[in-house]
Amino acid sequence: MPGAEQTKTFTISSAAESDVAVTYSIKWTGVSNSFVNDELRYTLSGQVTSQGVPSGQTVSKVEDVKAPTGEEFIGSGVLQPGEKHNYTLTLKFKETGSDQNSNQDKSFTGKIEVTTTDETGNDIYYNASNPSGTSSKPSAEGGE
Repeated sequence: MPGAEQTKTFTISSAAESDVAVTYSIKWTGVSNSFVNDELRYTLSGQVTSQGVPSGQTVSKVEDVKAPTGEEFIGSGVLQPGEKHNYTLTLKFKETGSDQNSNQDKSFTGKIEVTTTDETGNDIYYNASNPSGTSSKPSAEGGE
């Protein structure tokens, strides 16, 4: 039904005892979208909580973006030790004021994936030798 929306929340967190900041990327994966005319839209916003206290700081925000039709980068953030980034994702079937029968029986499925990768998909590794992250995979021989 035009105007209908669905909201989901998720949290990305870092252990308080961690001693490094971690950069992460958020992307859509496993997407199947049969909607037409860009009438399915989404908004994603994130807020920072540090040591259990909301800071009021926004991690990232995207508004009124057309729902993806395949894998797609959404955004990224940096977690400081002990922080939580609380995200709200809202999907909405946009009301256009016109006939929208072309979207009857259409569907959307997808997953949100969070990884320690950069926006080009390169893995980022964190360890004692590389507290700011590196794209070089650690060697088991190096004790990392």
